[in-house]
Amino acid sequence: MDLPEIFSALSDDAKAVGAGWFGMMEPGRCSGLHFSMQMYRPTTRSQAALDELEKARLVDRHPGSGGAISYVPLHSMRPLLVWMWERQDDPALNFQMVERINGEPPEGPAGHMTLAAD
Repeated sequence: MDLPEIFSALSDDAKAVGAGWFGMMEPGRCSGLHFSMQMYRPTTRSQAALDELEKARLVDRHPGSGGAISYVPLHSMRPLLVWMWERQDDPALNFQMVERINGEPPEGPAGHMTLAAD
């Protein structure tokens, strides 16, 4: 799939994070990703991808109280969903996106995922 020009310079990690966290969000509609940074945070790898999306002006970062961080999509990332679907079996793109701050294993069944972190 040929991606729109706006995504062409992104790393595969940034594309994967864009698809996973922002692919179904519509810019301008109360959509966003929020980390209270109390229990969960982005992993180093997913934080680097978020930073890349911010630098490319695809998301806007909003610091909050107590160290919280929110990310709001500035452009539709729906094309990245198709890109990701085509690569769903690529082990290089199967990586942990959040980690517990205290280092304990996540609660709930294995494979459990949520878009809301704490």
